[in-house]
Amino acid sequence: MNNLDNQVKQAVVSNLLTWHKNFIGHISVEAEKQIDRLEQERQVINEILQTRTLTRLSSVDKNKDINQHTNIIIEPVSQHTIIETGMRHVEMKSGSQRIRWNLLFNFFLWLVVPLPFWIPFVSNQVALYIIPSIQGVIVFMWTIIAILAMKNVFILYANHRCNYAEKIASLEKTRIRHIVAISCYKEPVELIATSVQSVADQTEVQRITMVISFEEKTPDKEEKCKYLNNRFKDAGFERIIFTIHPYGLPNEIPGKCSNSNYGLRMAVSQMNVADDDMGNILVTTCDADSKFSTDYIAALTWKYLTENQPALTTIYQSPLFYNWKLDSLSFVTRVTGLLRSLLMLGALIPFNINTMSIFSYSLSLAKKGNFIHPRYQMDDIICLIRWMGVTQQRLRISMIPVPVVSGPTSGETIEIEIMEWARQARRWTIGAAELRCELHVIFNEEII
Repeated sequence: MNNLDNQVKQAVVSNLLTWHKNFIGHISVEAEKQIDRLEQERQVINEILQTRTLTRLSSVDKNKDINQHTNIIIEPVSQHTIIETGMRHVEMKSGSQRIRWNLLFNFFLWLVVPLPFWIPFVSNQVALYIIPSIQGVIVFMWTIIAILAMKNVFILYANHRCNYAEKIASLEKTRIRHIVAISCYKEPVELIATSVQSVADQTEVQRITMVISFEEKTPDKEEKCKYLNNRFKDAGFERIIFTIHPYGLPNEIPGKCSNSNYGLRMAVSQMNVADDDMGNILVTTCDADSKFSTDYIAALTWKYLTENQPALTTIYQSPLFYNWKLDSLSFVTRVTGLLRSLLMLGALIPFNINTMSIFSYSLSLAKKGNFIHPRYQMDDIICLIRWMGVTQQRLRISMIPVPVVSGPTSGETIEIEIMEWARQARRWTIGAAELRCELHVIFNEEII
């Protein structure tokens, strides 16, 4: 009896072991199949991700119920097509994911600036060749800038008594009108009035629509609007428009870009400008501390007409002189102001580098570029870069042969000067970041 029980137990154990081995073997086979299937899927996904393919999703009415019978079409689109607009552009080179050229430039800058201090410790022979070579390049660059600045100063002097009104009369076939837009925030009303007065003193004031744009958070904005309206309502402007830019609009940040964008859009809507007439309207944007020459509008009109109204190819820049009470400021501030004017006359304008704070352009160019991007801060360089992306061509910067006096972004003492330069460095850093973002948008063929 015991032997029978032992045999039964052995048979049961043997069957359990056999079943366990078969079960483990089955699981192993299934696991291997699953691993093979996942590996195949990974390879397919990698191939898809490495293929640069864009898609367009057909729109569906928001009031329509989506169910299993709703057809949603996803169609492949050429990688050179902008999904939002359907515009096509040439292929752009993809940026490196490992090398950032701006970091390489910064490294090169920090390497070269202290070079005279450390290169002699490496080799006197190397220092003997490298340091004079770098100095020679810098001297050559400043020589070219100085020559071009002298040339433009001569042009300003040669035209300082020019009667532009007579020249306009012989060239003008269709009347050229102007919008002068000034953005304001917390500036004193008397400072704003001084700038507006310089516009009211224009020889061609009857061509001007004056747009004064405040922010919703501007203190006493209603009183400022009333004061300015009472003071300039009989100044001869074609019209005066006051706008209050609302705070907290979606996809905007507070600053001159959003303020100018809102003010210009409101002005165009009130003026009822036809699309075919926008090429005959020039827009000048300025700050609250700008003093225009009395011939600015006339000279701008003459320049625009003599160049056959290049509405979509040219931005106009007047040389800026930072002479607003410059004689009462510190030596450092005076030198800084002169150097900035030198760089504008000898580099920024001649080499089409970028515009600065006070510049003019056609309304048709602004309309094609969707006006001024409200998510940036520095309107001058952003407008230039963005509009070049829209028109798909390099915009030329043409010099208006009359100067404009601009308030210096500097302090009255050396201590305040250092603080102001710290603020300016922050602005320029933000501007450089904005420029990089805008170039990224353009190079990825997305026009917002």
